[in-house]
Amino acid sequence: MNPFARVWGVLAGCVCVVGGCVGVDSTLGETTGSDAGSDASTGDDDASDENAGVTTGYMVTTFAGSTTGASGSLDSANPLEATFNGPRNIALGPNGSLYVVDYGNHKIRKIASNGAISTLAGKGGPPPATYADGACLSATFYYPRGIAVDRNGIVYIADESNFVIRVITPSPCTVTTLAGSGTSGDVPSDTGTATGTVAAFGLVQGLALDAAGDFLYVADYTNNKVRRVTLKDTLGQVLVTNGVVSTVAGKAKDADGNNAGHDNGLALSGATFTAPFGIAVDAKAGILYVSENHDIRTITNGQVNLLAGSTDGSSGNLIDGTGSNARFYRPYGLALDADGNLIVADAANHAVRKVTPDGVVTTFAGTRDDVTGAGTSGAKDGPANEATFSSPYGLAVDPNTGVIYVSDADNNNIRKITPCTAQHPCATP
Repeated sequence: MNPFARVWGVLAGCVCVVGGCVGVDSTLGETTGSDAGSDASTGDDDASDENAGVTTGYMVTTFAGSTTGASGSLDSANPLEATFNGPRNIALGPNGSLYVVDYGNHKIRKIASNGAISTLAGKGGPPPATYADGACLSATFYYPRGIAVDRNGIVYIADESNFVIRVITPSPCTVTTLAGSGTSGDVPSDTGTATGTVAAFGLVQGLALDAAGDFLYVADYTNNKVRRVTLKDTLGQVLVTNGVVSTVAGKAKDADGNNAGHDNGLALSGATFTAPFGIAVDAKAGILYVSENHDIRTITNGQVNLLAGSTDGSSGNLIDGTGSNARFYRPYGLALDADGNLIVADAANHAVRKVTPDGVVTTFAGTRDDVTGAGTSGAKDGPANEATFSSPYGLAVDPNTGVIYVSDADNNNIRKITPCTAQHPCATP
């Protein structure tokens, strides 16, 4: 059985992204009710209405956090008065809230649908932070990185420097450790499994859920592997501790502890990775996308292949193209749009890229230097092809509106890329 087949996109319609999965009404795209049969009337008014929804461009604005790049940890009802410190991965929740991993503050923040920003979990404080489960505002994290949110509002966190996967459950808000020993390791080291604190990770990065909420996929950066954590027991109850960890892709280490590389092939016996960062699940196609050392790989039916980027791990400037002709420079966050295109946060190129299922790479937002070809760092809002970012890191796509949220790490804020249409044209922000 395809390990990615049980996803919301197959069962109920969804988009799964690096931060998790966002449910979509399963009837989207179908003709139902009073709309059925409307094709029988095809006057100019119908064509005009149809064209009103066609995307004509994209506008970048600052959604939350400082507009001057200032860091901090201030909560506020006004999203532009709140502050972050190096926000990393982000995820949309089922209630329309946006969850933000506030890396430098060792906290998990929440942006409500009305824009108000609060601290969901994490006591915070200067490093070295500690490792403690418990009530959300008493629990501690140590440079958290990855996040995923399930359909019930349960939040999963890759707690990087504590080497564990944490769970935040609501009502009452509580933090527990799902898997990981709290020290760096590589357990299971082969094709076996390990449960709860017996399991050991390296520096954990991106997370992605399958839509049914059965499995959590983990980019295990320093072990050069992609892991999977089973999230339900034999009775179908959600686990908040004692998650069962296995390896999905990445060869076991040799006698010298080495397994890094850029080889394609069988996921567990032939393929090698170097520092995997981000993960996204394509619900319809059953593909797991992985961003790693300057390229994008796919895992499907037990096979790893290169989708786009260099074949040898070399970085490059903002070069568009197909497959191995394109270049990335530290691609981090991944997300899927409603058309199955992969959106990539190309951090060191300071741009947001788009990759089609066939591996065609274009620059979606951000600018390049005409002389050097490198991406341009900055904080400018405006049309997508004129806007600038500074180390964009995490991504989340709203499947209903097509809006893309970007955590702009070095600008200490969250940016928003909004589609423009004839009905809602782009305007200067």
